[in-house]
This record gives sequence, C-alpha cells and structure tokens, in this order.
Amino acid sequence: MIKVIGGISAKDGIAFKADNYSVKSKLIGHFLNFKINCDDSNDYAIMRFLNKLEENKFINFLIFIIETVLLCIFECFFIKKFATFMFVLYTVITVGTIIRNIVISFNKECLINHSAEHKMFNAYNKMKVLPSIDDAKKFSRFNINCGTNLFFTHIVTYILYIFVNTKFPLFTVRRICSFLNINAIFTPLQILTTKTPSDKNMYIARSTLNRLIEVEECGEYDIDELYILVNDKKVLKARDLYGGKNKKYVVLPNCSLIEVQQAIINYYTDLPLYVQTIKEDSYIPIHSYSKNIIVYYNGVEVYINETNYNDFENIYKECLSKRDNE
Repeated sequence: MIKVIGGISAKDGIAFKADNYSVKSKLIGHFLNFKINCDDSNDYAIMRFLNKLEENKFINFLIFIIETVLLCIFECFFIKKFATFMFVLYTVITVGTIIRNIVISFNKECLINHSAEHKMFNAYNKMKVLPSIDDAKKFSRFNINCGTNLFFTHIVTYILYIFVNTKFPLFTVRRICSFLNINAIFTPLQILTTKTPSDKNMYIARSTLNRLIEVEECGEYDIDELYILVNDKKVLKARDLYGGKNKKYVVLPNCSLIEVQQAIINYYTDLPLYVQTIKEDSYIPIHSYSKNIIVYYNGVEVYINETNYNDFENIYKECLSKRDNE
C-alpha cells in the first residue's frame, strides 16, 4: 500500500501527494488531465528521511520537543524585540487565510471536490486498496487532518493573542495543537467547507488517486503505441482488438471529429492523460505517454504521431475514403 500524505481540492480538480510524486488533476470538458510532479530534489529527500524517522513514535516525539522548543524560543524573542512586526505578521496571515476561505466557500464545485477528496482519502486509508466509487461514498466527508481544522485553530489562537496576551507565541501553540491533534475538535465545522459529492466528483478523486498509486509503484514510463477508441457501436469489437495485456488504450465519449482533434492536440502539447466518464466499467485510463497514437473512429483506424497530430481530421477523411474505395 502506498502511503498517501494528503490532498488538496480546487474547483476543477483534485491533487494527492505521496512520498515521491504528487498528481494534480484538472477537468477540461470531457477530459481529465493529470500533471505529475516528481519530488526527487535533495530537499524532498531530506523530508522523506525525516518522515521515515517520524514513523517511530519515540523519535517522532523527540523531534516534536526539539522543534517546539526552538520555535518557541525564536518566536518569543521576536515578539519581545519586534512586537509590531509580529503583530503585523500574525494579522496579515490571519486576514489572508480568512479571505481565502471565504472565497473558496462561495465556490460550490470546490467544496464538492473537497468532500470527494476526503471520502476517497478516508476510504483508501481504511481499506488499504483503491476503493470503488460506491465504497468511497460510504465514508465520511470529514477528515481530522484537514486544513480546515488548522484554519480554525489559527483563528482561536489569534484571538487569544489579541485579547489575552500579545506575547502569546501563536505559531508554537499551533504546532502543539497539531501534534496533539487538538485541531480535531474543529472537524464538525468542515460542514462549512464540504458538500456532498456527485459520482462525477468521486470519479475525479478516484482517478487522481489511482494515477498517484501507479506512478509511486512503477514510476513514469513510455509505451510504443497508444490506442484511442471513440465510444461508438463498434467500440466493443475494438476493445477486443486493442485490449491485449501489453497494450494501452482509452475510451473517449461520443465525440465529433473536432473534439477528437482537440483531444489529440492537448495530448501532444500538454502531455495529459485522458479518461472517459463517471462509469467505471466504461473506461481505461492512459497510464503513460506515447509518441504514437492509433485512433479508432467510426470503424476506421487513423495513425497519428508527433509530426501530423494537427491534421487528424484530414487524415481521417483520407482513411475513410480509402476504406470506401476498397
């Protein structure tokens, strides 16, 4: 099982992060594009090493004590010497965080994706395998490690700082609350930052998590040919033809020539990966990048590569004409 560190949601997609990779999805029309980042820098290597150490409870507690003491000393020194600066810093961070959350709360799609992210994350951690959409929907849309909890913790500590004692080490208290999981008391307030997701949103979450698991387990790799099947009456036959063990194919919704052309252009220019619809039994995601594509459209095979991908429509018509003349 891959350890998924966390996730984040936006109005048009969801992102998940693991030890080595992070995957961010973005829904564009019928297509779900993925952006993959490999965290292979030295900075991330150090972070991964510390994460491994923190799996030991004693070492984790020791690191927490050292971090908290150093942060408290540093923060109290600045509060004492630069009181005005710290007040401005605390206030700017607090106001900025409040504004950000207010803006997000007005975006319904972002709240729905936020809920789908939580459900998929909770289901995966509980089941230890990639859950189906139906299974994931049964899990809570709340998560005790959500940034919403940290937001409300920050607000409370800021109020204490303003009205109780301006020498209050705000960041230190936040760190202690986070370690002791005191933030969890604010979990019910996530009802303000999540909304019940549809199958579409759950599908986005599941596809993103699935892609993350794949790159964590196998890395990114190339294949010789990729088959794009446009979902028409002949697609079942095409699946039998192209669905071999070592072949990669994807089923697109019923599309016009122009829509297929745009999908191919997007593929070659942005290297996204496409999946079809919310029905799990009617799509196969693309798992990698290929320089060569075979499009099966209306019973006609069209060969596309990096040199002619802008001209799919004309190539298709030529192939159709040749087929009809045979």
